[in-house]
Amino acid sequence: MTKYGQTWCGKEWLKVLDKNDFGLRLTRGRIYALNGAVDSLNIRGNRITAEVKGGRKTPYNIKIDVSTLREGQRLTLIEIIKSNPEILEKILNKEFPAELNTLALKNNIHLFPKTSNDFSMSCNCPDWKTPRSEEHTSELQSRQYL
Repeated sequence: MTKYGQTWCGKEWLKVLDKNDFGLRLTRGRIYALNGAVDSLNIRGNRITAEVKGGRKTPYNIKIDVSTLREGQRLTLIEIIKSNPEILEKILNKEFPAELNTLALKNNIHLFPKTSNDFSMSCNCPDWKTPRSEEHTSELQSRQYL
């Protein structure tokens, strides 16, 4: 069984989701994710899209947009990586080193959302509150890629 939020970066994402949860949506989202409700998941740039099986025949379409870094922040982050061979090595090995986040924060660069204002979610399900269970499902499933 897949567990979500086991890495340091997965835990950072779950902190934001936990802070912005309405009722049992994150819990239901975890159940959906664990039960394989995600039909497709795509991460392209700062956008996550997914189809999540819910209570109707056709899957729900989910879209999550995450804020991007400003140009100056990107350049600073590149310099941080270039000047730290250990960090670069980990990135090349598809790891997300916690040291990078620490150095980024020292430069006032936030690699993870601080609040729900740092990302937006949309879903075509009948639930009008945000975030919805299906959106949490997609968010949790995408954490496997971190």
